[in-house]
Amino acid sequence: MPPSLPPRAVTPALILATAAAYFVTGRLGLLLAIPPGYATAVWPPSGVALAAALLAGYRVWPGVLLGSFLVNVSTGFDSSTTAALTRSLLLPLAIGGGAALQAVVGTWLIRRALGPSLALDKVGDIVSFIFLGAVVSCCVNASIGSSALLLAGQVAANNYAFTWATWWAGDAIGVLIFTVFLFGFFAAPAAIWRPRRLAVSLPLALLFAGMTFLFVLASGWEVERQRAEFDRRAEALHRNLRLATDRYLEVIRSVANFMAVGGEVSRAEFSAFVSRPMARETGIQALEWVPRVSAEERAGLEAQARAEGLDGFVFSERAGDAIVAAAERSIYYPVYYIEPYADNEQALGFDLGSDPTRREALNAAAVRSELAVTDSLQLVQDQSDQRAVLVAAAVRTAEQREPRGYVVGVLRIADMLESALTPARLEGVSLRLLEYSKRGERALILDTAAGGGAADEQALLREFALPVGDRQWLLQVVAGQGFIAGSRSLLPWGLLLGGLLFNGLLGAFLLMVTGETYRAHSNARALQNTLSQLEATQSQLVEAEKLASLGRMMSGLAHELNTPLGVALTATSTVSNKAQIVQEQLADIAADDKRLQRTVHLIGDGARIMQRNLERAAQLVHSFKEVAVDRASEEIRVIDLKTYIEEILDYLRPMYKHSGHDIELDIAADIKLRTIPGSLSQVITNLLENSLLHGFSPGEKGKIRITAVADNGSATLSYSDSGRGVDPMVRDKIFEPFFTTRRGKGGSGLGLHVVRNIVTAQLGGDISLDGDASGARFVIRLPRDLSA
Repeated sequence: MPPSLPPRAVTPALILATAAAYFVTGRLGLLLAIPPGYATAVWPPSGVALAAALLAGYRVWPGVLLGSFLVNVSTGFDSSTTAALTRSLLLPLAIGGGAALQAVVGTWLIRRALGPSLALDKVGDIVSFIFLGAVVSCCVNASIGSSALLLAGQVAANNYAFTWATWWAGDAIGVLIFTVFLFGFFAAPAAIWRPRRLAVSLPLALLFAGMTFLFVLASGWEVERQRAEFDRRAEALHRNLRLATDRYLEVIRSVANFMAVGGEVSRAEFSAFVSRPMARETGIQALEWVPRVSAEERAGLEAQARAEGLDGFVFSERAGDAIVAAAERSIYYPVYYIEPYADNEQALGFDLGSDPTRREALNAAAVRSELAVTDSLQLVQDQSDQRAVLVAAAVRTAEQREPRGYVVGVLRIADMLESALTPARLEGVSLRLLEYSKRGERALILDTAAGGGAADEQALLREFALPVGDRQWLLQVVAGQGFIAGSRSLLPWGLLLGGLLFNGLLGAFLLMVTGETYRAHSNARALQNTLSQLEATQSQLVEAEKLASLGRMMSGLAHELNTPLGVALTATSTVSNKAQIVQEQLADIAADDKRLQRTVHLIGDGARIMQRNLERAAQLVHSFKEVAVDRASEEIRVIDLKTYIEEILDYLRPMYKHSGHDIELDIAADIKLRTIPGSLSQVITNLLENSLLHGFSPGEKGKIRITAVADNGSATLSYSDSGRGVDPMVRDKIFEPFFTTRRGKGGSGLGLHVVRNIVTAQLGGDISLDGDASGARFVIRLPRDLSA
């Protein structure tokens, strides 16, 4: 164990002062955050926390926790929703706990290695302080804080390693600079630390200022470089998407020209003409020929289509969720030709004039003689969630005032984007497409983030206008942590690592120089004191010789006493053994001395009582070991659930075969789990023991049933017995440690608590007691793949 800290009263004022110092230096450290801004190049509070714990004792940790909590909660507090509020409080609390634990761990390691002295005047002590206080202990909060940010979704998985390394380096530099700096003003012995204020603390403060300046300068360069790279990527994406959009619109124009100059185009000719561009442009859902039909022409056109093999062809429109025959109106715009026909049959005959959005686009194409684009909409023939637009081109000759029809292209927006851009171009960025309605309102029509390809949090944004026919779309290119991590250079991290090494070497050098100077002065004073004491020492030699003679005599006496004491101890052990022998002999001899018999029997009974209680204590120790679940020590492998549980029941058969209970297993043969088999075996064993001990009355024959079902990601295991069940008064306590209804009758109260610990901590699942079931029924939910 490390030596005890010097006694010092840790008052509330000292705890608050520690929190205030941590908060102030923390706000300063946040100015040095490395993008995306979750770890800093130098974190002064880590040095403040370690110095406070070393100088005042472990009990200042609440001040460290409070200061860290206040720093972090002030940077991103969000009370807009209950979930956001909870995250805003729990995340700073986790980071604060990591900071406090780091200070305690660093103090414990340094005190264990250096003892109560903080003089740091020896090379070994200085190296131990740097290695334990900076290199080792700073791993604590780097791990806790980075993991908390990852779990909260504030740091992307591909940015975790960099965040951890930056956090660790920032804390380590903070310890090397600020802990030593504060030692110069508050550490003991004052005789060695007071001169170090100028020799050590001042150079370290100047080094901190220089590192801060260089890092801010390098970070600015890094941000500008990443911004320029993002701008180039965004402009290339916009250019490619615009070219692709123009290519799609050109296909519709070419089909419209074909229909205008071709006169009466047959269905086969239409299909042959559009097949090639449709094969090339995969974002086209359909190309349609939509003639302008008067009410008088409706019946004839419907009959003509049926004569061409389209049985049941009729003009139709949407009525709610159903497609019905079109109502009577003066002009119809039915989909007469459509390619490809497969998967688009439902749209054939649909009157575009029955829908205000589609009719508005047709009118716009007729009036302005240019491509007209609808608002994004859900297609009649498409049941997916993908949005699409209709692009209409009027078909007429120069002599015609009204179009004789329209070529309409149905474009799937997401497929257009996918055909224009490769996943490599989207790595680290996401795209959003927004449209402006006729009323000028802006609406989102596509967001690649919804498909899993987006950056996790917006860091950079560029917006571009994207003209599509007579409409204007807005393209937003968004980059987040994925882009930052992928485009990061090593310059800031190189500066950080170089600063850490230089600071460590400089601090060690200054401490060694000042320590050796102090030791030289101390040795000179000690030598002078030694010389002045030589004469007094000479006069004491005679007395010392007398005392030495007395010591030799006492040593001999002690040697002589050791022998009889050893014999007495041996005799005591022998008497204890003989008492057992006498007890065995008295069992066969009719002695008259009843008191002697009672005494011997009492000795035997006491031994048996001690044995039983020691065995009981051993059982409890075994149970306590089970409660301390260590998931990392178990092997993860794939098992067939049914086969494995059958093997467990075979192994446990001696436990229940004489009970008369019927055990039924209902598990599908194809349920595979990647889990910790040994832990699952312990769960089944404990549940079976619990049923045999608590579930049934003596002599009662019942049924125990184990079933399991599975879905894509998890498996639900049900264990039930037909016994007496669980009293509603104790259901809420059944998983608590040491709770048992058979106290003194063989129940330790740890069985179900061990089960819950194994299920949650080792197997990554959860367990509950079904309160509505007769008997006892436990429902266990486990992940299919524990390592996922």
